[in-house]
Amino acid sequence: MEPLSHRIPPAVILAAICLPALLLVFPHSSPLLIFGAVLFVVFLIAAAFYRPAAYLAVPVFASQFKSLPGLRSIDAHVDLTLLSLAVAAFVIILHAILGSRRVEIVPGRFAGSSKQITAFFFFALIVAASYLYTPAPQYGGEKLMRVLLIGGFFLIAPLYLINSEEDLRHFGLAFVLFSLVQSFVLFARVGRVSSSPQDMDVTRIGAGWLVGMAILLLLFYQVTKTPFWRKALAIFALPVLVAGLITSASRGALFATLLTAAFLFFKVYKGRRKSIVAFVALFALICAGVAFHYLRNTANGKYSEKEDELTQLFEGKGSSGTAAERIDFYRRAFAEIEQRPLLGLGVGGWSVYYFGKDERAYPHDLLLEIATEEGFIGLFAFFLFLFAVYRASRDLSDLTGTHFAVLGGLLLFMLIATAFSGDLDDDRILWLWSGMILAVLHFARAQFAELAFRQQMLWRARRQAAAQQVDAAQPAR
Repeated sequence: MEPLSHRIPPAVILAAICLPALLLVFPHSSPLLIFGAVLFVVFLIAAAFYRPAAYLAVPVFASQFKSLPGLRSIDAHVDLTLLSLAVAAFVIILHAILGSRRVEIVPGRFAGSSKQITAFFFFALIVAASYLYTPAPQYGGEKLMRVLLIGGFFLIAPLYLINSEEDLRHFGLAFVLFSLVQSFVLFARVGRVSSSPQDMDVTRIGAGWLVGMAILLLLFYQVTKTPFWRKALAIFALPVLVAGLITSASRGALFATLLTAAFLFFKVYKGRRKSIVAFVALFALICAGVAFHYLRNTANGKYSEKEDELTQLFEGKGSSGTAAERIDFYRRAFAEIEQRPLLGLGVGGWSVYYFGKDERAYPHDLLLEIATEEGFIGLFAFFLFLFAVYRASRDLSDLTGTHFAVLGGLLLFMLIATAFSGDLDDDRILWLWSGMILAVLHFARAQFAELAFRQQMLWRARRQAAAQQVDAAQPAR
């Protein structure tokens, strides 16, 4: 057993120096506020050194947590998502300059990923060109900037922060922990809706997406290497996450989770013990049933209304709910595609076409949105990107088998979920999982090449040793 290290972490030393100094420089400021600011800075520096990949989960959840009391005032002055992205970029720079593993800023980071990145920016160029003729310059411009900034960041950031499987585990664990927090936020919101006299909607689509993806990560990837903590996390987190998914009332997230889980069960656990698969599926169904039984009588009957709405649609009856409204979105989208099949309305143009206003509105289907606003040219560029990422996912599967199959499953989850809701900005997680596939493929290729080199050197050494033995065995003349 190795002796424990008595070395004080640099972050603690930095906090011990900065806190008294700031109290002396700003004597009239709140000590609690200064203490919080110091902790935040120390957290950034510690993340840049020790867990930089885990911080990538922060901008993913920032938009979901901005309504919390402590963050609502910050979001009123600056967009919390953009702020978290700026801080994440700062973490990448610190990690590249000061981290224990130096990261190249540009050279070598995009090796083997140039086709996918080029395809993304080609699609972004089509979206930008459609802004020239859009009837919705305000919403279209906002959507365009978010696709370029947020989407581009989520695609490229993993190439800098995910440099080993340990980094991927750090990110996956942070993602699951944030999803647990998100689930408890959803539980608390149900209580507020139940006690509120106002007609509040219980649906939280984005939160449902994130919780569903956390379930897939928990089931199909080892977010921690320790078997004990892996089992403990699954036993505690899975019921909470399943209940959180039901509480979100996101039918698209629930449907995408079920389909993707079935696909991954067949792919990952094919030929293995079916009893484990049956037990996990039964356990998840029991958790979902208990959660729904409890929720259907809460939140002023909102969950029962969602159930009745789906039942009416499956029976072919009319409905005035959101599901029927989206069917009308799809019908109108197809009608518009017939009018402008090549170039479309322009980015953000759906809002003016359907509602007559330049505001945030979309047909709640990503492919229909692209075809309506960017035409078949934009749809072709998007499919080109997806095909390039699929090729990378297939190469990763050839190298590692089903070890990282969850990444392809999460990309499939997003493609299914985007058929039910969200716009090009909301679907930013699609770019994140694409970047994750590229990053993991990058270090998998490096490790495979290193292993092949070591085997080659070993074989060469063995041949040389065999040749020396043959020479030594020959009689001297």
